[in-house]
Amino acid sequence: MKTYDIINAGPKNRFTVNGRVVSNSGRQIQLQNLVRNELSTLDEARELVKMGAFDLLESIYGNVPDVLSQLCRTMLIPKPGCEFVVADFSAIEARVLAFLAGEEWVLDAFVRGEDIYCATASQMFGVPVVKHGENGELRQKGKIATLACGYGGGVGALAAMGALDMGLKEAELEEIISSWREANPDIVRFWWDLERAAIKAVKKQEESSVGKIGVEYYANTLWLVLPSGRKLAYLRPKIETNKFGRTSVTYDGLNAAGKMVRIETYGGKYAENCVAEGTLVATSRGAVPIEDIKNNDLIFDGVEFVHHDGLVAKGVKPVIEIGRLKMTADHKILTTQGWCKACESDYWDDGDPVTVLNTAEERPVFDILNCGDRHRFAVFDGDRIRIVSNCTQATARDLLAEAMWRMEQAGLDIVLHVHDEVVLETPIN
Repeated sequence: MKTYDIINAGPKNRFTVNGRVVSNSGRQIQLQNLVRNELSTLDEARELVKMGAFDLLESIYGNVPDVLSQLCRTMLIPKPGCEFVVADFSAIEARVLAFLAGEEWVLDAFVRGEDIYCATASQMFGVPVVKHGENGELRQKGKIATLACGYGGGVGALAAMGALDMGLKEAELEEIISSWREANPDIVRFWWDLERAAIKAVKKQEESSVGKIGVEYYANTLWLVLPSGRKLAYLRPKIETNKFGRTSVTYDGLNAAGKMVRIETYGGKYAENCVAEGTLVATSRGAVPIEDIKNNDLIFDGVEFVHHDGLVAKGVKPVIEIGRLKMTADHKILTTQGWCKACESDYWDDGDPVTVLNTAEERPVFDILNCGDRHRFAVFDGDRIRIVSNCTQATARDLLAEAMWRMEQAGLDIVLHVHDEVVLETPIN
């Protein structure tokens, strides 16, 4: 029998049939994640699909759903006498982030037309890096760091971006993160300056600015003002206690399923060696004073919750204050220079300047043995909210909108756009 659908039935893409609410196809084709064409015989496969010869299709190609997925791209066809021309921005988020943060060496590298991955690797490791040339093996590390570290990503972000698939070893990832952050101090500082401004706006309802981003609070909404003047809204922000038992900024937002939920944020300092009693450790049962850690607690190591081999008391020792924490002077912390003794550090891993107070106070100190493969754990020190990613991507979106307007003024026919890319339909030649 004939079947029908109703296209674009309102913002919720649904309508009522015989008293029941049903979804429609109003979203049409999903252009963001089309499977790439890898078959060398796409035309032949498409003809078999047109003929309905699915048994033959399966006998030749094996995986019919995969073949159908690859054919989706071939369904997009220009009108007769025309062809598609695809244009996209080059490394747009790396450019915008450097612009917002004032990371001048990155901007200069782009102005000179350099390979940003080579330039990044050169800045990270202090040696010339040339693609397929001098120190060329380091370009891979510069590439994965550029892709994964711009928004405060750690080991998990590197792994998610395919660092291990690229042949890098897990033991190398910490060094890559530390080297990238040391090479980009203005970007790291931008993260946390923006975060502090957001927290201040929620607490005191005051306006401020961080570089080219304005921060405002009114109408029960936290607003980030982009260079274009457009504003990002964080609805109903609050200072609340998060799942780790510490204060955090939360706001109403959409989760992966598209439902409005309360979104919470948190952060930690990675630690090893001796930590004073009373220090709150991130565990599977919330924020727990280090002296109360149990053998069955899972400990957060900055990437995941891991098992450990128990708490050990290290006696009573002189401790110093660093940030809001108390620890022994030889206690190691993750800084922009990598792992450093607390008494020798200048910046936390997030770029915050470290103030060391040599109080010489003596307190009981503890350590947690063998916390997972990374041998570290997270302790709480101050408030954190990570929102720079949205600012950067939204500014990149503004740039795309401006470019699309210029193209249309020039008479170019834009038929679709995805992320940082437009597709034009133009006469052949």
